[in-house]
Amino acid sequence: MARCSWRLCLAAALSTAIMGLYANYPIALAPGMGLNAYFAFTMVPELGGNWQLALALVFLSGALFLLISLTRLREWLINAIPMTLKLGIAAGIGLFLALIGLQNAGLVAADATTLVKLGDLTQAKALLAIAGFLAIAGLAARKVPGAIIFGVIAVTLAAVWLGLEPWHGLAAMPPSLAPTFLKMDLAGAFRLGLLTMVLTLLLVTCFSTRQER
Repeated sequence: MARCSWRLCLAAALSTAIMGLYANYPIALAPGMGLNAYFAFTMVPELGGNWQLALALVFLSGALFLLISLTRLREWLINAIPMTLKLGIAAGIGLFLALIGLQNAGLVAADATTLVKLGDLTQAKALLAIAGFLAIAGLAARKVPGAIIFGVIAVTLAAVWLGLEPWHGLAAMPPSLAPTFLKMDLAGAFRLGLLTMVLTLLLVTCFSTRQER
């Protein structure tokens, strides 16, 4: 996921600029991070670490999404699903991402009995995460523009100052595309047992674009 973060930022910047300058709509566009987490933490492990096959499944779901978007099939699909199910899927993705963030911050930890337990809140990383959340919530309550980004910048600088995160500089050349470019296993993606993953990707993509439109 870290390898592709700069690509996500670049895609968001370019697509938002095109939406504003060409389409003249005040709408921000960005890749869906829910699918990014689903790809890294669910698809690849279930496929035995075969990320090439996982990339091929993403390609197939994208091709299907383009196909149904060119017809009225996408609109029919969205309208046929109950609103409660749509909200449940969105909430489930949000909780999944929240759990990943809480685990990385050390606020929750794995447990053999209950699966999840409270983390060690005396650790500097956990305390910094709590302070960052409170800062963002306070700025948002005061209706400060850019509350989230200000909170993220403050926590990042604090983590570097405390030695919790190494300083990588303000700018750097992006990593090479060679390790992943055109490496997908398209031939192996047409197995019937993988249809569930393709449909999951397709449904989440449909809901995400519907909600942010």
